[in-house]
Amino acid sequence: MKHLFKYLVISVFLYSCERTVDYVDFISETDSNFGTLFLNKTRTVVLETNTNSSIGAPLYRVEFNSRGDMYFFDSIKNNFLVYTNDGEFLKSFGRTGRGPLEFQLVYAYNIDAEDNLYVYDDAQRQIKVFNNDLQLTSIQDVDNAEYFISSHSIEIINDEVILGVIDARVVGNGMNRNELINSSPIMIVSSDSLNMARYLGTYDPYIKSINSRYNRPLFDIDEVNNTILVSHQNSYRFQEYDMKSGERVTYFGVKDESFGEGMAKIRQGENRQSRISKTMSESSNEKVFYTSDYIGNYYINGTEQWFDTKDLADLNYFISLYSKDNHSLKSVLRTDYRLIGVFNDELYFIEDENPDNFQIGIYSIAKSR
Repeated sequence: MKHLFKYLVISVFLYSCERTVDYVDFISETDSNFGTLFLNKTRTVVLETNTNSSIGAPLYRVEFNSRGDMYFFDSIKNNFLVYTNDGEFLKSFGRTGRGPLEFQLVYAYNIDAEDNLYVYDDAQRQIKVFNNDLQLTSIQDVDNAEYFISSHSIEIINDEVILGVIDARVVGNGMNRNELINSSPIMIVSSDSLNMARYLGTYDPYIKSINSRYNRPLFDIDEVNNTILVSHQNSYRFQEYDMKSGERVTYFGVKDESFGEGMAKIRQGENRQSRISKTMSESSNEKVFYTSDYIGNYYINGTEQWFDTKDLADLNYFISLYSKDNHSLKSVLRTDYRLIGVFNDELYFIEDENPDNFQIGIYSIAKSR
C-alpha cells in the first residue's frame, strides 16, 4: 500500500468521463401492494464510559471490523474509540496534531477484511493505514490537483480503495453543471499498481435541473453482486454500476413527498438568513446502503426550530427502502434518530448523545403481516 495516493494526479484511463448519461432507462415505480415495512428494535447498546472512553462530539458514523467491534471518532479529542458490539470499551488512540498518530480533520474512515483501519484526514491530505493493533503501517499523500476526495465514505474491497471524488476542474469552474454530469464520482485505486487506477460512472444528470450547491457523492458496495450504488447529497435518485465492467446497470428512484428538492437559486454573497429561508425545504441525503433484501437511503429535513436550537431532536429523519430485485420503492419510513451505520442487515441509530449515557439503538427492517 506504500505511496498508494502519492501520484493521484497521474492521468489514467477514465471509465465514463466522456459518456453522457440520459434518462431513457430511469425506473420510478412504487409497489403499493407490497405491505408495510417498519423498523423493529432488536436491542439497545449503552457505550461503557470512563476517563478514557467518553465520546464528546462523534462523527455521525460507525464502522465495524470482522468481529463486529464498533469504531467511533470523536471530533473534539480527534481520537478513535473502539467498543465491542455490546458496548464494552476496548481501546482508544489518536490526538490532535499533524504527526503519524495524530489527526486534524478526519473526513472518512473504514476497515478492510483484514481489520486494517483506513483514515482519510482532509486537513493533512493523507490516508493513514493502521493494523488491527492500531499500529501505523503506511501513509499515502493525496494530491488534489486533479480530483478532490469529497465523500465521507471510503471502501476497501479486494485490495482496492474506493473513494468518492469531484473533478478539481469542475470546482475551479464554479461547479459548472454541464461539466459536472460528465465527470466521475467514484475513484478506484489498486494497491498493487497506480496504472490500474480508474474512475467509475458519471454524476447524475438530475442535478442539472436543481439549484442545490451540494453535490457530494454517496455510495455503498454490494460485494455479493459486485455492484456499487451511487447517489448524491441533494438527490433521491440512484445509479448502480457493475464494479468490474464499470457499466451502469440500473438508474432508479422515486420522489416521495417528504423529499425536498433544491429549487431556490442562491445568489453569490447572499446573507445567511436569506440562504436559510431558501434551503429550508431542501432535504440532505446522508447515506445510501445495501442490505440483503433492500436498497436504502437516509435523508434529513431541516426545520426552523433546528436553525435556532441546533438540537438534533428538531430535525426530521427519513429512510426510503427499495427492492433489490426490481428497484421499486417499498416504503418511506420516518425515524426519530440519526442513522450512523448498517451492519449485518441491522441499522444503528444514535438515540442519546449524552457522553455519560451514549446510547445506540439497533433495528432490523421488518414487514407487517
